[in-house]
Amino acid sequence: MKPQKIVVCNDDFGEKLARKIGAKIVKFEKRIFPDGEVCPRLMSAVSADEAIIVNRMTLPMDPNSYFLETLLLAKSIIGHGIKNVDVVMPYFVYGRQDKVFRSGEPSSAKFILDLFEKTGVRKFYTVTSHAQRHKEMLDLSDMPSYNVNGLIPVAEYLKKKKFKNPIFIGPDQGSEFFAKTVAGILGHKHDMFYKTRDKNTGKITMSSNIDLRGREVILVDDIVSSGGTLINAINIAKKNGAKEVYVYVVHLVSDKGIKNITPHVKEFLCTDTINTKISNISVVDILAEKLKG
Repeated sequence: MKPQKIVVCNDDFGEKLARKIGAKIVKFEKRIFPDGEVCPRLMSAVSADEAIIVNRMTLPMDPNSYFLETLLLAKSIIGHGIKNVDVVMPYFVYGRQDKVFRSGEPSSAKFILDLFEKTGVRKFYTVTSHAQRHKEMLDLSDMPSYNVNGLIPVAEYLKKKKFKNPIFIGPDQGSEFFAKTVAGILGHKHDMFYKTRDKNTGKITMSSNIDLRGREVILVDDIVSSGGTLINAINIAKKNGAKEVYVYVVHLVSDKGIKNITPHVKEFLCTDTINTKISNISVVDILAEKLKG
């Protein structure tokens, strides 16, 4: 007999994922007290062999409340006697701080995973985490932590586009991997722009000598907030002769990015790891595949 599974969620993202893996849906209510404390509440009884918490943020983000809410949900479900509890955190909060960069700082990503593990969570799933961004498994804790590739849905979406002479570009050196991945899936060329930062003033300079005359430039990145780096990349692409510029990212973490980027490109979209106005590319199928596997 197959183990009975429930998906604990509060939006259509979790509901779609539950249907994909054949699990029962249990909704939870988001509650915030006047002093700002979170108190998630299960809306029905939970009884199953396995539970999967699928919690997703909506802009504007509140990563502190989001993490604590997810942790409290896990503790509550385990308290109901379900021993096998997994967490799906589409955007891994604190994932950028995956090591100690300066003396006195915490290794935040590791601590987040450690807290889930100590709470009793069995497995952790996220999408294209900035923490160890090139790895399929995050090795920051002993708990199995899966880093699902959110660039695959981006590439699947772009297969439907009828580009004539595209080139996929990473806005800076750290983003080349993302452009290379999507370009490789689609069988197109990739490149990157170069970004330098003045150590004294902090001023960022971007450069490129790529001839982009008449070409469709597709900028690919993992995370965008205000969009400063991408705006610079868009300007360089146009200066170098790009016919059209498109931008696709996995995670959009601020509404400022939409406002700053959209007017300057042919299309700007992100995946639905965070609920935004432009989350038109879904990672549900690829997450369901990993959860079933």
